[in-house]
Formats: sequence, C-alpha cells, structure tokens
Amino acid sequence: MTNSNNIYNLLKLQLSHSSQMTYHNCARKFEFTKLFNKGVSLQTVPMGAGSALHAGVQSYLTDYNIDKAIYNLSLDYPAEVYADFPVPTRSLEACVATLEDFINSGILYDYELVHIENFGPGREIFFEIHFPKLATHIPFSYIGYIDLLLKNKSTGEILVADIKTHRDNQVTEKAYKFSQQCTPYSLVIGQALGQDTIEQLNILYISMYIDIYKPETKLFYFTKSQADITEWATEIRNDILTIDDRMFNNKPFPRVIDAFPCRTCAFFDHCDERDTKFLKENLDFFFPSRDDGKKHGTPTFSFNLEIS
Repeated sequence: MTNSNNIYNLLKLQLSHSSQMTYHNCARKFEFTKLFNKGVSLQTVPMGAGSALHAGVQSYLTDYNIDKAIYNLSLDYPAEVYADFPVPTRSLEACVATLEDFINSGILYDYELVHIENFGPGREIFFEIHFPKLATHIPFSYIGYIDLLLKNKSTGEILVADIKTHRDNQVTEKAYKFSQQCTPYSLVIGQALGQDTIEQLNILYISMYIDIYKPETKLFYFTKSQADITEWATEIRNDILTIDDRMFNNKPFPRVIDAFPCRTCAFFDHCDERDTKFLKENLDFFFPSRDDGKKHGTPTFSFNLEIS
C-alpha cells in the first residue's frame, strides 16, 4: 500500500507488549505516546529498582558470583532518581536484600541458563517479529525482551522466565496466569533452539517482593498451548490492522471508557483536539519527544510471522 496520507510521518511502527496494553487501555493515549511520540518518559524509582534486580538475577545465573551480582545490581540502580524522589520501600538496600534472599533460597537450583549458539547465555534476548503479509500502509513489527531462557538440569525441560518485581506480598497466580506477554516468546525460542515449531511454551514467572526485612521470591509455572499462540497472533493482527486503518483513514483513536485514569493523564488538556495535523504541528510546544531510555540496537532474533 501507499502511505500518501501519512499524517504522523512514520516510516514504520514497532509495537510491544506495553504499547499494546496502552492501546487496549486507551487508544487515544496510544496515539499521543506512540504515533505523536510525545510525553515525558522519566525513569522512576520502582522502574529503576526493577531493572536493577533484573541485572542482579541475570548476572548471578550467568556465573553464580554473588558479589558480582550485587555489583551489577548497584550499577543499574537509579541512585540519582532516588536522591530526588526517595522511595524507601525500593531503596538500594531493599533491592540488595531481595537479591540475596533470592540467591540464598536456592529457588532456581534445578535450573541453568541455556547457551544459545552465536549469542551466549540465554538472558536479555532482544527479538523483533515482522508481519510482511499484512496489507498495511507502513511496516509493523513487534519487539520484546526475554529475561531468561532456562533449562532443567535433570530433565532438560526448556522454559522462559520473566522477572516481576513489586510490593505485593500477597501476590498469587492470578496476577500472571492469563497474561499474553510471554506467549510470542514461543516463536523466538523455536528459532533460538533451531526448531521449526514449538507446540507449547513452558513459562516461569519469578515474582520478587521487594523488602529490606522480609523479601520473598515466588515461582509461578504456566504452559501456553498452540491455541494460546494462535490467539495471540490473531489479537496482534487485529490490532495492527485497526491501528493502520485509523492512522491512514483519518479515523479517531477512542478514549478510555472509564474516565478515572484521565485525572492524571498528561494529555488531558489536549485530548479534545481532534485535528491530527494541528496536533502534529503544535505538540512540540508542550511535550518533548519520548525516550524510553533503552537503546534497542539490532535484534538478536528477527523473523517473519506469515499471517494475513
């Protein structure tokens, strides 16, 4: 298709689990953040603490060096942000205590990182999925990161692990069971392991309650079937086609149904304006271009998903 009506001046569009969630929660906010590329994307202490614990866990599972793991956690911790906006429940000390509790518990003793040929230890695996058969005006793709690719030392079972950090010490499987975030990982794992297809995907959520006194890590196991993978593919296909249709046929992106989140939305004062061209030309006066702080670079695995 041609893109003569490309008001947003985009040559391609990368979606992710988080941007897809934004689209479903409020398509109008998706338009502001993803298509206009506006909004302040400041790092917060909870975000930075989560990233630091990711770094610590990944480091420990690479070479089982506790001191090195704590050092890598400390390097990633947002100390400058904490100095301006302290959140004691997610302090550096609380993160270190949580990492030490995770290590000392031996909760992942039966597992080790999978070594991926031409890549190395299976951690922080960046991937991109393309959809060449979808009839869109510009190319769309889906990107993501796999936190860990693990193997059971005894059985050889392969599973993907996703690290979740939080302050809910009553968290249960309900928080993760029906999440689709890890479902497309099955497509990536097939390529990483040199397999054409993965009939089912074994998922492990590493749920880490951050606390300086009583940290706790829980494991939640789930299996995604071929039906789940097909459901995800159908959902992302439908989202891509409707986003493309709205972008290039001057159709409005609807606001959130429940107006409660509008109270704190940075775009509230501009949401009445439906002149896309006007917004494109004037939002620079109010918002900087977004920067998510992560330099994606070249995907480790990039492939086509043949859906139409």
